[in-house]
Amino acid sequence: MANITFVMWGLGGTGFELVIYRIADQLAIEGHTVNLVSLVGWNYSGYNPTKYANVFTQRKFLRPLFSIQYLLESNKKVKKLSSLTPLFYELNTRILSNLIKQTKSDIIIATSWYTIIPTIMARGKYVFLQESIDAYFIYDQWKGVKKYISKAYSSNLTFLTISNYTDDIVKRFNSKGKIIRVGIFISDEFFRTQLVKPSQRKRIVMTIARTAPTKGFDTFVKAMNEIYRKRKDFEIHIVNADNVSLGDLGFKYIEHPRLSWKELADLYASSYVFVYTSRLESFGLPPVEAMASGTPVVMTRTEGSKDYGIHNYNSLIAEVDDYKKIAEYVEYLLDNPSEADRLSLGAIETAKKFKFEEFMKRFKKAIGL
Repeated sequence: MANITFVMWGLGGTGFELVIYRIADQLAIEGHTVNLVSLVGWNYSGYNPTKYANVFTQRKFLRPLFSIQYLLESNKKVKKLSSLTPLFYELNTRILSNLIKQTKSDIIIATSWYTIIPTIMARGKYVFLQESIDAYFIYDQWKGVKKYISKAYSSNLTFLTISNYTDDIVKRFNSKGKIIRVGIFISDEFFRTQLVKPSQRKRIVMTIARTAPTKGFDTFVKAMNEIYRKRKDFEIHIVNADNVSLGDLGFKYIEHPRLSWKELADLYASSYVFVYTSRLESFGLPPVEAMASGTPVVMTRTEGSKDYGIHNYNSLIAEVDDYKKIAEYVEYLLDNPSEADRLSLGAIETAKKFKFEEFMKRFKKAIGL
């Protein structure tokens, strides 16, 4: 059995982190020693987000270094000080590398561009690549970030990718990089819902609200207001994934907090249509989760979604930021239940390609297990 370490920058509850936790638990169930090495724990607490893996974080007195870097990167109020970010990034990189070395692992896997250099310093060989890096270039978030990303992706590692988009990220910086497509998966819970035709469901329009500009929640709000001015024969349900105040959006809505997998699957399966208005995605899991529940999807065309989104077969697809087309498609489905049912069939067939068991076979083969 192997000693396997996943290198994290921080532990949280985003979709890409939950994917890693699920893989880690499965490898541990199979008898491997599995570690999550991270600068900080889950919300800085000692909570272990996995059931069976070990968690190693830096000492408490060093954690402010992570906080300062995060503040310099993300808080516009200290933008003038963002030139200091590289100093803290390099300090955190060395700390993380030393943490990795203490695990004495056989297999070390970076999980983001932030963790590639520390992984190399600890003699790791793999990167599990789920992330989108375009936002760093579009918003130029801190001085030097482009240089560090370029250095990370030009490294001589094996890149385990999830989509055509992530393949292209590697090729952009590294013409000789080894790429193994392992794909991605969705939770088994989404395949366990009771499948009811959309035409027999309550008219619920569902989305997931995220605060990052790249997630395009503002586009969803504009689209719903476009419809709500003309008709009110449907309900709007919003999963507040970031637990922030949504406030007055211009229409009535039912708010849901962050949900368990089962609760989320049940909400998908009871909704008439799921709307996803992201601007940047390396893949985009929520539309596939909805598809597994037999729910028609209206979404924007991102690079990542091109791997599974097929217009007029499993979804209706608009261009990024085109809230009027999103509104048009939602209204079309509200007025044509038979079309919602037809899209539901294509959605279910598409989702079957993203089962966890098949993913694990590819992932283990890629890392030599």
